[in-house]
Amino acid sequence: MPLLLDFLSGAFTFILEDEKMKPYQTTLKLLTVLILVLLVLPASPARTVQAAAEYSSSFPPPTNACAGSGYMRSLSLTQALPRGDDNSGGPFALGFTINYYGTSYSDVYINTNGDLTFGSSSNRFYTRNGMTDLSLPAIAPFLADADTRAVGSPNLIYYDQVTVDGHPAFAVHWEQVGYYNQHIDKTNDFMVILINRADRAAGDFDIEFNYNQIQWGAYGTIGLADGFAGLDDYQAPGSLAYSYFFDSNLTTGAVHTALNSPNCGQWVFPVAVGLPVVARWMVYSMDNLGCNGNDIRFTTVLINVTFPTTLRFRTLVDAGGIRYQDEDDGVPSSGNAPYYWNLRYSDTGGPATGVWPLPNDTPIAVQFQLIDGVGGPAVVISEVHLTKCNGGALMDDFKDVPAGYWADSWIYRLAAAGITNGCGLTPLIYCPDDYVSRAQMAIFLERGMHGAAYTPPAGTGTVFADVPLSYWAVNWIEKFYADGITSGCGTGPLTYCPDDSVTRAQMAIFLLRSEHGALYTPPAAVGIFDDVPTTYWAANWIEQLHAEGITTGCGISPLVYCPDYSVTRAEMAIFLVRTFGLP
Repeated sequence: MPLLLDFLSGAFTFILEDEKMKPYQTTLKLLTVLILVLLVLPASPARTVQAAAEYSSSFPPPTNACAGSGYMRSLSLTQALPRGDDNSGGPFALGFTINYYGTSYSDVYINTNGDLTFGSSSNRFYTRNGMTDLSLPAIAPFLADADTRAVGSPNLIYYDQVTVDGHPAFAVHWEQVGYYNQHIDKTNDFMVILINRADRAAGDFDIEFNYNQIQWGAYGTIGLADGFAGLDDYQAPGSLAYSYFFDSNLTTGAVHTALNSPNCGQWVFPVAVGLPVVARWMVYSMDNLGCNGNDIRFTTVLINVTFPTTLRFRTLVDAGGIRYQDEDDGVPSSGNAPYYWNLRYSDTGGPATGVWPLPNDTPIAVQFQLIDGVGGPAVVISEVHLTKCNGGALMDDFKDVPAGYWADSWIYRLAAAGITNGCGLTPLIYCPDDYVSRAQMAIFLERGMHGAAYTPPAGTGTVFADVPLSYWAVNWIEKFYADGITSGCGTGPLTYCPDDSVTRAQMAIFLLRSEHGALYTPPAAVGIFDDVPTTYWAANWIEQLHAEGITTGCGISPLVYCPDYSVTRAEMAIFLVRTFGLP
């Protein structure tokens, strides 16, 4: 029930702040009543909305609570958009050509509601699913329902071609803009600058967001969109969460954060070869387990990185808290090529104190550093946790699942089995506290039943009315239905509710059917959980899940199961590992 209250609170907060939604209030209230009746709880965005969680990515989270309260470049912008609501202007010449997601652009559209688009304008004033809602290539310093009709101080959007640090640039400044319907009691002040970096490579550029003030914006979104179903979209953690970026939030407010910049309130995204990636560090493959004197071979892919000749690689190896290696590996290569090297037990340069071979079945931490000069300070650090030494796959660690996290071993076991790839790649993250959607659940369970390498047959888009052929997980959902694990969430027409979160009661049924088959019927319940009486609709399934040791409930004294609570990705890892007996 707290989850439902959170959802309702967020929904009505949005309605109250955005008067544009007032014509729909009656409909929304009726939908809320329907939600109460059906007990279908939509996913609440704990960090980012996972529209396509098993392959969606998010850019690195900004540094929180930095020392400062906003940043704004001093630029002379001589042009202004006409006042309006849901307006757009353009195309405006950039003064140079950029490569954005593989397409060259020399002009841009400016949209009142806090974003730039390429190829066409947009009047979208908010998104409920984040950047994946946008059908155009877009750059959104703060997408929300701005309204510049009221005369304010100044409540205008300025733009111009400028020069930034010696580079041609194009800047757009939403200066103290108000919100719909002509409100200026709260204002936002932010800027986006596209900076030509043809000095790196033709088409390269930097995207710079400056934040001086963010006071309003229900479900405000910060991110980058490719315009192609969200496959390469980047969305800031906290997007869609009410007040996450507000000045009043001293930890995550946009003016109190920084990304790739020493200036608090400034976020910078270099774009190279068309991709908005600073540097992607991925452990691509590892061979020859190195516990018994063998080498550990790494292939690291460095994407869109040009290294100054002063930078050098350093590799640190620790096992069980003991340093086994501290080695300077030389100057790395540049560009989009794999970088190969071996960790050899004979290489023990630096202040290493341990003696190889590494102990068996001991967690190993391998840290790769880019250092400035020989023995200089580290400027980039990437750390890999090897969860097994013998007889198991080695993997990169999830940056949001640190050692000691309550479900860390379960999450890494799930990843080692290939059931999940996490929820983001730059950096690699798992989003353990996000709720599992019914679409994600279909993928998890189909992989659990058929193996990590399983690919479902092509979907038709005709099974569920709310899962068209264009939906990102249509193949998995229709196979889930064909296997008899789900019968959908509604009839007349048949629907699946792919973006709704999965409750613990629903999960009990899905897990047991996946384990025992579609025709499985559990024994009758006897009433072991204080909050699951024998008359509860899923009591039989919940008690059988407990009998098989897959769940221990959600609380003791008394023993409770919390059947109507949504399942998090951390909890899902435990359920799946136990259900399918993953190593």
